Amino acid sequence: MKFGETFDMVLSDVRGKKIHASVKREHLNRFERLIVPGEWRAIENFGLTYATGQFKATDHRYKMGFMAQTRVVRIDPLSDSYFLSLTAFNDVLNGGLNQNYLIDVVGQIVNVGEMETIDVHNQPTKKIDFELRDQKDERLPCTLWGSFAEQVFTACEAANGEMIICLVRFAKLKTYKDVRSISNAFNTSQILINPDLPEILEFKDALPKDCLALTLIESKPKSKIDEFPTGDFYLQFAKKTIKEVSEMFDVGRVKVLCTIYDIDRDWSWYYIVCKKCNKKVTKVVMTSLKAQLWCETCRAPITNVLARYKLHVKVMDSSGEMKLMLFDAMSSEIVGCPANNLLDGSFDEIEDPDILPDSIKNLIGKTYQYLVCVENENKRYQMHDSIDQCSLMLTYSEEPSEATTPSSKRSSDTSISPADNFSTTKKLCLDSIKIVKIKQEMVEKNNEAKVVGEKLNF
Repeated sequence: MKFGETFDMVLSDVRGKKIHASVKREHLNRFERLIVPGEWRAIENFGLTYATGQFKATDHRYKMGFMAQTRVVRIDPLSDSYFLSLTAFNDVLNGGLNQNYLIDVVGQIVNVGEMETIDVHNQPTKKIDFELRDQKDERLPCTLWGSFAEQVFTACEAANGEMIICLVRFAKLKTYKDVRSISNAFNTSQILINPDLPEILEFKDALPKDCLALTLIESKPKSKIDEFPTGDFYLQFAKKTIKEVSEMFDVGRVKVLCTIYDIDRDWSWYYIVCKKCNKKVTKVVMTSLKAQLWCETCRAPITNVLARYKLHVKVMDSSGEMKLMLFDAMSSEIVGCPANNLLDGSFDEIEDPDILPDSIKNLIGKTYQYLVCVENENKRYQMHDSIDQCSLMLTYSEEPSEATTPSSKRSSDTSISPADNFSTTKKLCLDSIKIVKIKQEMVEKNNEAKVVGEKLNF
């Protein structure tokens, strides 16, 4: 609230129908103590005007105005609902929404950029960009400013590898260069981290069961992998070799320490997605002169794209070898920068996937500890089918571990050959183990309404 302006709020009836209400400055002292977020009130003798303005907090045709004759009475609670109106990511991304209305969005935070300080009207203001994902693994870009940015950044730093669910109430829709995203609407919006609400718990249960954690993305490669505090959660899992994992019949999680000895160049290390819908695009010949990128979801040729990682790495320990597939969030973590940074805007390189940037080559010879989830497929097919990994704990060292790579097999080359005594019966045909989580450590009624929005400063 600011003096000289109105005190604004959002009210909801028991059916969840919301309306924007305001109190003028001259009536502020009378009503301010009666307006408490989350509590129920009976309101009589109020005025109605048409709802105007660029950003509307509700879709109601009218706006309520408190007057001198208005009467506000405390009543018993009629519902404990938070009256969310959650918007699907796809409705945002396909551009079908009216940008004059604010929306509610909930998602899991998966990729977080650095905290930036930007000059806004000659005032330093915090800014953070991150991605939310929904139950269908759709990704929605989000930008927050000021105290909202600090709130999200602090929560991410303290996550300790746990899932973070972010609820953005009264979010503003944005479109820039055909890329749709959300942002806070000045101080109107509300940010709730991991709120204990039925709708949020239901959303969390419907997320993909891959234990994907957030990734903090820096603007430049890391010179040192930050220490990740280990906890009792990881101590409960037994350590296994690659061979022992392949022979497991019980569904469960185990830790595997192994070394990346090569990058599979039969596959491209990245793929291209449409910024508008975040779906993979294909290259097609639209004219006889030039191939263009085509987005099947948007049903149109596009130019506004970005790259995402899809690394296929070969790993080994003293008992055997296998392949791992690292998707964007995880690859960004270990490489130290987004795939777009390595391509520098030149997507023509997709024609030659064999060319690897130095940042990816540098993964060769490094040892990581994976928290592997062995699913039913491994029980059925043993060595001849993939193991879906639902989480990954990385333990990084500059040199391969003595326990995983014999010293005679270390090399300064861009690949490290598996040990010569690995027979074909020991090689594991485990195609594309999917890595979906990364953590790191050094080895080492009608007039009765409920206030659902504190105040709206337009």
